[in-house]
Amino acid sequence: MRKPLVFILLLSIFVVRLYSQDIHFSQNDAIPLYLTPASAGEDCEYRVFFNHRNQWASVTVPYVTFSAAADKSFENVKFLGGRDAGAGIIISNDKAGDGEFTTTRIDLLGAYKLDFKNTLIKHLSLGVSLAYSRSSIIFSKLHFGNQFNGDRFDPDIAPNENFENDAFGFVDFAIGTYGKMNVYGYPVNAGFSFNHINKPKQKFYGESDANLYSRFNFFLEPRVRLNESNTLFPSFYWYRQGKLSEYDLGFIWRYSLPSMVVSNVYLGGWMRLRDAIILKLGVDYTNATIAVSYDINISKLKIASGGRGGIEISLIYRFCKPPEPDKNTIKHYCPEFM
Repeated sequence: MRKPLVFILLLSIFVVRLYSQDIHFSQNDAIPLYLTPASAGEDCEYRVFFNHRNQWASVTVPYVTFSAAADKSFENVKFLGGRDAGAGIIISNDKAGDGEFTTTRIDLLGAYKLDFKNTLIKHLSLGVSLAYSRSSIIFSKLHFGNQFNGDRFDPDIAPNENFENDAFGFVDFAIGTYGKMNVYGYPVNAGFSFNHINKPKQKFYGESDANLYSRFNFFLEPRVRLNESNTLFPSFYWYRQGKLSEYDLGFIWRYSLPSMVVSNVYLGGWMRLRDAIILKLGVDYTNATIAVSYDINISKLKIASGGRGGIEISLIYRFCKPPEPDKNTIKHYCPEFM
């Protein structure tokens, strides 16, 4: 048991505060395309992802975030010199606050893959993404100071605010890497991405230079198999945007039931440092992984939230090629009457 503990001890040394600016989910392990574009086309021929999050309903108008994504792997691509590749797409929507500040975004992903016989690095993927993001707000749903009549808020009083636009959009770029390694005999997935490379401008009016800060993602996902039925997935996720950072640290325990309809059960979670405790429960049913998580708020906002953060649901569906039969295996055929 000494080697499995090495991963947990190494991951537990990271401690900072949480902040965030982009569309955000808690189930980091269920959003691989969001973590890095280089993960497009990994593991299966096709994958489909759905994520839905409802947050801060106990504090204000709920923040609702939805994402749908899909990817595909390509083998022996001719114009890439016979190398493997991957492609993917992410469509996401986020609505927040009284003014229904809404962001809709489409990301197109591409990845180039290399395999190695190295004892440490087994697989490396390089990825890029091109995105278009559009944000809008409903100003009529906002309240302004001059609508206070001295006694109460009066919606009939004109706000006397002049807004040039209620929406804006921009093109965005990102690059990333994804690797599969073998560390002390244990599989480890790791990745990095550099997002908002062009630092696009965000503005509703004027010539304000309100640029979107670049964001860096980094993650480590070891796998520690304890026995035939039990596997641990320690994980570490880091997001950095401008001066703001988020660090998530935790693990998922998988219990396998190969003879059952539900083949695996997942239980565990993460600590989003100085912000929330995230609990997750999931199952594998045929080709699908279905999971639900809940954020228990532990930040200073818990005075208003009562500890209630957000509920999140994820679905991953895989279309994988069946393994090729071993040519050295002797085939046995049964007669038709049996």
